[in-house]
Amino acid sequence: MGKKRQWAVKPLVPEEVYTDRQEYLDYFHQAVLEEEPRIDLAHIQEKLWQQEGEHVEMETIKDVLVKLSRGDLIDYKPFGGWFNKINDPILEAFLKVWGRIEVVGENRASVIDDTRK
Repeated sequence: MGKKRQWAVKPLVPEEVYTDRQEYLDYFHQAVLEEEPRIDLAHIQEKLWQQEGEHVEMETIKDVLVKLSRGDLIDYKPFGGWFNKINDPILEAFLKVWGRIEVVGENRASVIDDTRK
């Protein structure tokens, strides 16, 4: 039988948002880099193809973004089926820096130096 988790403080974010799966991080990083508030799934698909050389189905990208929206990292409009970035400039700046270090693999010190400029 599975061991039941003992929480000191139980998180409100659904379990599926917590992940170490690289493709989730890649999709999320691409969504953060979008210039417009509305996230373009086709653009994410294209960027993933260019960077990873792998075709990812739109439905897969959408499923990942829906899961990320459950953690309030992006905004999902289920009636229209589209996504927006969260209107939080501090979160957006943090996620861009985080993505450069954790997803792209840039040197932490150089990213920090670039950010301070």
